[in-house]
Amino acid sequence: MVKRGWKGILLVTTAVVGLLSLRSVRGIDEANVQVETIEEGSIDVVGTQVSFLGNLGSSPSSPTGEEAGAVRNVLLLHGAKFSAQTWQDLGTLSLLATNGFRVAAVNLPTRVKTTPRDELLEQICSGLGMGVDSPAVIVSPSMSGSFSVPLLLRKPELFAGYVPVAPGQALSHTAEDFAAVTGVPALIVYGELDRMGSSATSLLSSIPGSRVLMVPGASHPCYIDEPDMFHESLLSFLNEDAHFSRAR
Repeated sequence: MVKRGWKGILLVTTAVVGLLSLRSVRGIDEANVQVETIEEGSIDVVGTQVSFLGNLGSSPSSPTGEEAGAVRNVLLLHGAKFSAQTWQDLGTLSLLATNGFRVAAVNLPTRVKTTPRDELLEQICSGLGMGVDSPAVIVSPSMSGSFSVPLLLRKPELFAGYVPVAPGQALSHTAEDFAAVTGVPALIVYGELDRMGSSATSLLSSIPGSRVLMVPGASHPCYIDEPDMFHESLLSFLNEDAHFSRAR
């Protein structure tokens, strides 16, 4: 069960930051922008309350094309020094919600040691309504790869797409492991100055049909160094490459 709550100051911040981010991305009709509110809530995962920020309303997909009628889920994870709030501060949550995506940024349960991390992430997806019937594009920077990489290899059907951002966990696997992942579009992101990200990318790029975004002059958290470039590339990937399933 999802528990929800509202904070007035959170909504004001969302509107301001989100609108600024929307205006920085090419192709957005500013006159018709309606900034969506961001909700705070939690779900129970193996007896632990996992909090999230997001907009889990019934956001419509594109009205035409093969993906018409699909639920467009996006799940944002975070690195070791960051949290769900990071995506709020960057304006990513508002940007995606306003563009019609059903989006959540979770605070990962890193202190839970009794359950493997990929199983925790699977339960998070289920609790947010992002299971096999309505898979999500999972955006996974750095440390969060310890949750997403093993889940990708074990259960790729949970992914409508994958956006790894220099996940160190990739280095624990082989190019052959990732080459066996089929049917999952991937946008692999890393900063030009990030050696670990470059090494992880060389493995992850074995995912069939994947494409790579190298962010010039950026460090390990390249999406924070260059949020406009990251947002523009993410929106393009979500709109053109992701395989969202139809709502049932």
